[in-house]
This record gives sequence, structure tokens and C-alpha cells, in this order.
Amino acid sequence: MRLEPIEKPRGLMSRIAYYLGKRQFGKVPAAFKVIYARSPKLGMASYQIARTMEKGLSLDPELVLLVATLTSMRNGGSFCADLQLAQAS
Repeated sequence: MRLEPIEKPRGLMSRIAYYLGKRQFGKVPAAFKVIYARSPKLGMASYQIARTMEKGLSLDPELVLLVATLTSMRNGGSFCADLQLAQAS
């Protein structure tokens, strides 16, 4: 059973996430519509992890993206790998 995407979220945080996702990637990522619209706390936790990876590491930003992309690909996470590649360009 697949969950249907939520095109118009009700909560303020979800609407902000949709706006920022669309601004960064050109369209709202599917994970935002399917997962984070239903569980904003999960979205915030994911954001905190990503922020820690970006700001908390003393590595070159390009190297961080490369490692994250490789890790996603090795774990079979094509969606995450696509997001990393979109951020790199």
C-alpha cells in the first residue's frame, strides 16, 4: 500500500519546508509530500542531522557531498543520492 502525496500541507512548518524544498530543488521533493507532511517532527530531525553534517564537520563541503552521495548509493538510497547530487550542482 502506497501513501498518497500531500500536495497542500496544513501546518506552517510543512508549508515552509515545501517552499524551501521547491526553491532549492525546483520542485517539492517526494519525501516532503509523503513523509514529512505526515510527520513534521521527523522532518525536523532529518533537518538537524543534515545541518550537523554541513556545519559540524571540518571537511571541505564538496568532500562532504561526495561522501554522502557515495554512502547513499552504497546503501541503495537512490532518492538520497539524487538529493545530494542536486545540492552539488
